[in-house]
Amino acid sequence: MTRSQIIISISGLLLVILLFSLPKVVVDNDEDRIDNSEEDIHSEENRDDPQLKASIQSLKDSLSISTETEKSAIFADSLAESYRALNHFDSVALVYEESFKKSSQPEMLKKAADAYFEAYTFAVEDNKRKSMADQAKKYYAEILKKNSGDLEAKTNLGMLYVGTENPMQGIGLLREVLESDPSNYGALYNMGILSLQSNQVSKAIERFEDLVEAYPESSEGRFYLGLSYLQAGENEKARTQFEIVKETDSDPSVQATVDTYLEEIE
Repeated sequence: MTRSQIIISISGLLLVILLFSLPKVVVDNDEDRIDNSEEDIHSEENRDDPQLKASIQSLKDSLSISTETEKSAIFADSLAESYRALNHFDSVALVYEESFKKSSQPEMLKKAADAYFEAYTFAVEDNKRKSMADQAKKYYAEILKKNSGDLEAKTNLGMLYVGTENPMQGIGLLREVLESDPSNYGALYNMGILSLQSNQVSKAIERFEDLVEAYPESSEGRFYLGLSYLQAGENEKARTQFEIVKETDSDPSVQATVDTYLEEIE
């Protein structure tokens, strides 16, 4: 990420965001809805693991025949985590979706919505992203219909709408969250990112300053506050934030990137 100039653009910002997220993977869409995702390349060695396959099949069988809500939830969680470990994010979502349809439990509805949001986040192919986003929006809307005060659901729904042809609907939802909870982490963070993407640097600084004030331990917040200060030409303030991140976040990729920005400031 070495650059001769510090320029915050949408594409450049997305590269930085990758530092604080898991590796993106392609999510396939085969006829058999569960367990047909395309794995991350690092999961190749697990694909032919008989023990792993047997464990997943056992969990699927147990989940399909279970009639006890509590046991079904345990099987669903275990199966979902097995798929997540293989980066089968759409299969995680489908496990929870089918568990919700079977049990009508509110917690399964929330897990299905969150899992579809996760699958949307990691999908690369446009039609897959749209499919995952549509399912997540449907379930978040259902959650909010039952509980309009679920701010996490409203925040995620807002971010899903930001990526559509009607982004202001999403911005409006994020603003509603901040009206209800001015220190809401998700809303402040995402509004800050969106402000950076649209080159509204002063607003980005305001959002990330609020976030860091409320959550001083957030290395993500401090990192993006540093970027915002840097974009605004406030180099010493940027240096302070980057140095705090360097002291508190041991991730090698974060360390290397912070070093790059600190070198730019020199």
